[in-house]
Amino acid sequence: MKRLLWAVFNSVFIIMALSIRPAPAQSNPEEKIKNVEEIRDSRTRSVEEEIKTVNLLNNLNLNKDQLEYVIRQTQGIEATRKQVYAGFKRYSGKMLDLEEQIKRQVEDERIFLDNDLVNEYRQVKKECDLLFFKLNNRIKEGIRSVEANLKDFQLVALDNYIPCVVPIVRESLIGGSDKAIFLTSIFMIARVIPAERYEIEKDQYISARISELKKNIVPCKKLCPDNIAREEISRAIDQMRAMDEVDFQLKVNAMAEELGQKIILQEPEISRQDKIQRFLLSAKNIPVLEKRLRRK
Repeated sequence: MKRLLWAVFNSVFIIMALSIRPAPAQSNPEEKIKNVEEIRDSRTRSVEEEIKTVNLLNNLNLNKDQLEYVIRQTQGIEATRKQVYAGFKRYSGKMLDLEEQIKRQVEDERIFLDNDLVNEYRQVKKECDLLFFKLNNRIKEGIRSVEANLKDFQLVALDNYIPCVVPIVRESLIGGSDKAIFLTSIFMIARVIPAERYEIEKDQYISARISELKKNIVPCKKLCPDNIAREEISRAIDQMRAMDEVDFQLKVNAMAEELGQKIILQEPEISRQDKIQRFLLSAKNIPVLEKRLRRK
């Protein structure tokens, strides 16, 4: 009997043990998504910059000597950057301690701070400023030397380069003079639509034109919000339809240019020097430059 009871007890214990599983570790789904997004965004930005650098190199067509020169300059700047950061790291602890002391005196509403403290802070800050002044000068020197090493046609290509992931290769893309031509055609088509039909189809017509603008606009430019674009296009068309033929022919191009300035947002221009620093003299782009060099 005892053996039977013991066997039953063992069986129940085993069943209970098998049925008890450790609870899965609780996780925050939102936090996981956030982390994935952060990683993806970081990688995306890195790849985008690499593509923009490759696009620029395709336009510049640097020869072997020029590529080697750019790489040396980039490596030199990076070496200076590491020296400066190492130097700043030596001062950072002291700087923080001095600022904490100044903070306490300011919080105590002291008008005249301790002279020794102020003098020491100014000296440490001066040393830090000199470090970054050294780095800034090295970067400027690198930019000037690379610029001087480029040929005239390469400088023109550099000036005309618009940093984009998708290269601008189609002449039909709306940008510059193409923009005015496209917007002029919007006016010319709308002008010949009979009044009654235009009132019925106006919203549909403008929506179609907005869709075309979005599809064909230069990748580095963008259209303003739809409601603003719709309002500006509608106002311009109404103004144009009220003109006589002579007045329309005289003013249509200027109106198209004015409309483009209102609804097509211009990306801020990047100077030649900024492009050199960002795409040629960035240490992150050394692998891109070396890969291009191996193909020469």
